[in-house]
Amino acid sequence: MNWQSFSRNPIQHYAPAWAVLLLGVVITIAVSTRLRQQSREAEQARFERAVHQTVGAIQGRLHQYQMAASATADFFSARETISQPEWRFRVQMLGNDQNYPGLLEAGYAELDLTATNEPAATVTTTIAPASSFRIRHAWARPPSAMSGVDPEFLAAPAQAAAAWESIRSSSATMSDQRELSAEVNGEPAMGFSIFAPVFSVTTSASASDKSASGENEVTDHRGRPHGVSFCAVAPGLLLESLFGETPREIGFELFSQPNPNATHWLNPSAKTPRLLNQDFRAYFQTNFPIQILNQTWFIHCYTTPLFEQESSLSRPWLVLPLGLSLTLALTGLLAIQIHARIRQHAVAVELRSACDELQQVQSERERMSRDLHDGAIQSLFLLQLMMGRCKRLLPTDAAGSRELLGQIRSGTDGLIAELRRFLLQDDVMTAEPVKFEQAHTTLRQLVQRLMRTESIEIKMTGHTSAPALLTSAQLNHLKQVAQEAMSNSLRHAQAKTLSLDLTASASVIRLSIVDNGQGFNPQEHSGSGNGLANMQARATHLGGTLKVDTSPGRGTAITLTFPATPISETLHEKTKIHPTADC
Repeated sequence: MNWQSFSRNPIQHYAPAWAVLLLGVVITIAVSTRLRQQSREAEQARFERAVHQTVGAIQGRLHQYQMAASATADFFSARETISQPEWRFRVQMLGNDQNYPGLLEAGYAELDLTATNEPAATVTTTIAPASSFRIRHAWARPPSAMSGVDPEFLAAPAQAAAAWESIRSSSATMSDQRELSAEVNGEPAMGFSIFAPVFSVTTSASASDKSASGENEVTDHRGRPHGVSFCAVAPGLLLESLFGETPREIGFELFSQPNPNATHWLNPSAKTPRLLNQDFRAYFQTNFPIQILNQTWFIHCYTTPLFEQESSLSRPWLVLPLGLSLTLALTGLLAIQIHARIRQHAVAVELRSACDELQQVQSERERMSRDLHDGAIQSLFLLQLMMGRCKRLLPTDAAGSRELLGQIRSGTDGLIAELRRFLLQDDVMTAEPVKFEQAHTTLRQLVQRLMRTESIEIKMTGHTSAPALLTSAQLNHLKQVAQEAMSNSLRHAQAKTLSLDLTASASVIRLSIVDNGQGFNPQEHSGSGNGLANMQARATHLGGTLKVDTSPGRGTAITLTFPATPISETLHEKTKIHPTADC
């Protein structure tokens, strides 16, 4: 197969495949990048929601403890004295793990204002004096029970300051961590205290001047400070009650100071916090301060393997191999189709070339068959007739027989020369043009040779109205048509007389051959032999026409007409066949 035209510029043929490949890669990368961005935004939002839920849960539980301290403060504010059964009932409610998990201590500390010089109604001292608070009621989770709270814990400056600040600000406050009296798993627990101020309550009622209202106005006024209620909470138990031990999508580290370090780490899980580990990596992580009452805590949140397992960040990367695979598949199919079309085109070109060569071979074969039939075979037929006549003359006319044998020998030499020219493709068609008179002479010689073989009357006439020239090819076709027509008259029509008329004008040459033979039906004899077909083919090569006028019982008239100047001469191809031996 000839692939030269394809190999010179294969990219041009495969341009659509290259375009599909490039476009597919660009689209795949663009889609993958966009999906990656969207997935990251979605996962970022998911992470932020989880962080907000975590922080909200911690703040909500601490607010629950704050409310417990405030409720206990209101409990003491409403009573001048608290009986032991009342306190035990209150303790039972506070000690319920379902209501306040992680609450380890609770109690009431009375304020001793004798240590200050300020009026009882207004307390502005920023630092609590020593021994300002005395614990009146206390409870600690077993085994400490009702009297297990350290009575001196409020003597510590940090604890006293937090309690004193709750009275000054009239709001709940939180202290730093301390060692609690309660135990967890047999060891003293660490926790922080939430303080709520306890004030005396005064109630005044005044009747309205407007009798139509019929209502009394009751206004509560905070009196002098009595003390503080406190709740101690272990952060580990608090966080465990909130989140348990189940793996979560995000983890967090909680610090009780805005400057995180291992000392203030409230939920330690390793020797060093992840926040301080420079080698720690996660999909997402964030840290920020959170406000817990009067304290500023710090939280570090990060994603866990569970978050990463359920994350969709890896899914966009699946688009990349899938898109590239699909692109390569489509490109491959298109390339295969293009290759098949190129191959089909090459096969079609070669098939057309083979058909043309076959047609040329077929044309050459027909030419050879035609030339052999109209030339050598007709010459052999004449020799056969001459030998038959020689046989008939031999008993009675020896001299005539010897003369006829000489003619037979000359005819045989001429036949050999004709066959040699045929095999070497070196015939008269390469010669110079001839005059009309020479053509007339050639036909006359053919007529005379035929008359010497058979007892038949042949009359030949001819004239020209203008000088005319014939090419060697035209002369050859003219001779072969005349020889074939006369041979048919002798062999098949059994004619007794023949007439040939060759005329020429400035533009047309006409040959008429008429016999008085038995004639034939052209419809019945079509395709039965090569004679008429060969004559028709030669007329076509001459650019003229061949007319056959015949019917059974009234002879045959054949008329060949063609232009004096040939229209096109394509009898022979340029390629010649050379025999390997002398003929």
